[in-house]
Amino acid sequence: MSDSLLRRQDVLALLNHLEREKVEFIDPSMEREKYRYPVVEQFLKSDVEVILEGLSGLGVLEKQLLDSIMVCPACESTSLMLKPVCPTCSSGRLMKGNVIEHMICGYVDFEQEFYSHGFKCIKCGKEMKTLGVDYRRAGVFFKCISCGRVTALPVRRYICVECGRANIEEELSLKPVFRYLVNREKFSALRGAFFDLTPLTSYIESMGYHVEAPAKIVGSSGVSHDFTLYINQTGQPTSSGLVADIVNEVSEDKIYEFFTKTFDVKAGAFMLLVVGKAS
Repeated sequence: MSDSLLRRQDVLALLNHLEREKVEFIDPSMEREKYRYPVVEQFLKSDVEVILEGLSGLGVLEKQLLDSIMVCPACESTSLMLKPVCPTCSSGRLMKGNVIEHMICGYVDFEQEFYSHGFKCIKCGKEMKTLGVDYRRAGVFFKCISCGRVTALPVRRYICVECGRANIEEELSLKPVFRYLVNREKFSALRGAFFDLTPLTSYIESMGYHVEAPAKIVGSSGVSHDFTLYINQTGQPTSSGLVADIVNEVSEDKIYEFFTKTFDVKAGAFMLLVVGKAS
């Protein structure tokens, strides 16, 4: 994944933009009921979240949970239409209004229904005169026209606008939304990978060599080290291969770091290439 990801021209263009503009983080924005990453979409036409996850796996970006949203479990769409239904018969034929309860017989119905019957109980026919004695206002409820059930809590179904699937809330998927922080330290280590090495790697591969760009090699210490380039014959040990880093500037600390990791992986040959300035 890392090899092919950092060879893509659109990904390289994105990384160069983040480096050149000193971008500190990539934030999503809500557009048309969907979170998007406009900065990234300037360079990537598809697979935006997959590539951001890939760069996060490489350590170039660090994920930070920013938000969570409910999505359709079938198609992951955020376009959901809330549809209340009767908990008894599942009908969507509901009406909403202020409800009154006749305290003598317990009959419950909309306030206007009692008024239409001369403010007498529709069930037992007794006149309701005094609030708190004959009747009480129960609040806002839903009434099912199909079966007559009155309820304060209808079942909530979420209809996906995209695929039409009906879900109850427990069936919806919770999708995390991330902010991606730019890891400057990792950027420095992988700076050489931002160059288009395809002509070079293709030529080397045409000669029968195995090439990784970038490469991750585990040293004798057990630590995994990043290199811009690794070249070897297929199936041969690291001691017969070549490792290389490409950096935009070099200092004594960088040389010491490079020497330390090449010594640890015990490569047969190593090169440190600088594009920029050297102290």
